[in-house]
Amino acid sequence: MRMHFTSNPTGDPPVDGYSLLHARLTVECRVAFAAHVNLLLIGPRPLTQSVVNELWRPDPAYVWSPGQPLTLPVGGGRVFLHDVGHLTRDDQQQLRQWLESELQRAQVVSTSPSPLMLRVAARAFDEALYYRLNTICVNAEEFAEEL
Repeated sequence: MRMHFTSNPTGDPPVDGYSLLHARLTVECRVAFAAHVNLLLIGPRPLTQSVVNELWRPDPAYVWSPGQPLTLPVGGGRVFLHDVGHLTRDDQQQLRQWLESELQRAQVVSTSPSPLMLRVAARAFDEALYYRLNTICVNAEEFAEEL
């Protein structure tokens, strides 16, 4: 990911490309978050974690990270899955079934450092779950290229 520095036309100190990228991603993700649709955020962990922290400030939710057991809230709700590509096959199946049973009452925000489609192609990630999680996909690298 290539970053550059940009001057602020108001005369404020320069803003680094990372800050601009973070702000742009946060705005894009807020739309999905507010619309209560599933969001897949692809990018390096420090950036995706920072964006998710911005979204979750007023609304702490269920959070999963690799190495933890997957337990999902009864009755739906918001769930954050960090590095979703590391879910075991059993956890993937459990999550897909939860999403199917909690339709309209569940929102999943997930992150991945690389595109999950590569894992789907290698049959390491459930394709049906991928499409459920990928309602809106925000790829940090695509935004970085625009800056």
